[in-house]
Amino acid sequence: METKSKIQSYDELCLLETFQENKEITLENFENIVVDYEIKDAELKCCLTDEKGKCGQIHQKGYLVLLKDGAYSVMGGTCGKTKFNADSLIYRNITSFENERKRKEKLGRLYDFINNKEKYGKIISELKTIVGEISKFYEEIKCLNWNLKILNTRYKSSNSAVFIKTYKYDKDGNLKYQNTERIGYLQELNLFDGKDSGSYSLEVHKLVIGLKKACELDEEIKRKSRRRIDKEINELVKELSHFESLQDELIKRKSSIERFKNSDLSLLCYLNTNHDDREDAAKYFLKHKGRDTSKSSSYLANKDKFYQDQYGCDKIFVK
Repeated sequence: METKSKIQSYDELCLLETFQENKEITLENFENIVVDYEIKDAELKCCLTDEKGKCGQIHQKGYLVLLKDGAYSVMGGTCGKTKFNADSLIYRNITSFENERKRKEKLGRLYDFINNKEKYGKIISELKTIVGEISKFYEEIKCLNWNLKILNTRYKSSNSAVFIKTYKYDKDGNLKYQNTERIGYLQELNLFDGKDSGSYSLEVHKLVIGLKKACELDEEIKRKSRRRIDKEINELVKELSHFESLQDELIKRKSSIERFKNSDLSLLCYLNTNHDDREDAAKYFLKHKGRDTSKSSSYLANKDKFYQDQYGCDKIFVK
């Protein structure tokens, strides 16, 4: 009698004409496992029986077993591996059943990609575009030079706050420390985690190849090839299994880039006391704003003056 891929209710069991509740299962009358069950609306007792008697343990998960006389009975999910030794027919049958189920699950996942190859092909095309945008961003920020190292260090320590120290001249003309001021927070430090953006292109390319191989394997299966393809299935499922996670990662990184670009990028000019590093940051800021990068020195002077006026001081230094 044909059964479902998994039995999930007691009524489904009762629809099987030869199902006999509490029918003993022994090494002598065992034929094979038909399907597994997960039933929560009844208390089923394991019917495995040896010289010590019937197991009788209550299970919600287990296997529907076909016996040699054509009857169906049930055994618990773990009892078949513990009730009899590992060399028994029942133990081997459970192992074979579970391996075959895993194979079918992997094959089913593979066919999700095969049957929806147009959809996944479109997603891959979109991912290629996103990878191009991400690569362009990382090419643009190379001009930050040493500032990138500082941003990576800040990422590792989750240090996003940017401070300046303010100073004022006393009556004798000496600079005296006045205060430390927080001028803002850096946004999206995760962009400076050190990940090689070039790896995204490789990962997307692997998806392209994986989808192509899956379709080729489908054609081979349709030709009813007798060659064992479990290894290819496992490899393809592994290659394609991170499809969604890669998609999520790329979309999140693209969103982070957009938020970073829309944040106060002038803060990048206050990461380091080194004048050259500050000029590199100023040039990146001006280029991002579509302004003349040759004016970086005057931009820095004007920005420093802005903070001097804001905090009523004569000099500021990067903390």
